[in-house]
Amino acid sequence: MGEVVIILIFVPLLFALALWGIHRAFRDEDGYPDPKRHGAVLESERELEAIAPMIGTYHGDEIHEWVKYQGVRYDYAFVAPPRYKLRVKKNELWLAPGVVYVRNRA
Repeated sequence: MGEVVIILIFVPLLFALALWGIHRAFRDEDGYPDPKRHGAVLESERELEAIAPMIGTYHGDEIHEWVKYQGVRYDYAFVAPPRYKLRVKKNELWLAPGVVYVRNRA
């Protein structure tokens, strides 16, 4: 009788613990990455504080030598596909439609 009670208590407890661990691991993965831990994702140039002269175009949008966002200057690095915005690295800024800037170290 004691073994049955132990099984009825500990099996659901272990299952609940496993579910809690999975939830905790994935709860920060909803939506866009956190800009403090990862890079910034911008859908419009209107969110930028300042922009440098244009050095080219990509899909009809301007590429600037550098941009300023939240007081930080980012220099042009490369162009990337739209899905890149889901995995922008720390110190990077992704600007639609896929222009990537890297934080200026100076």
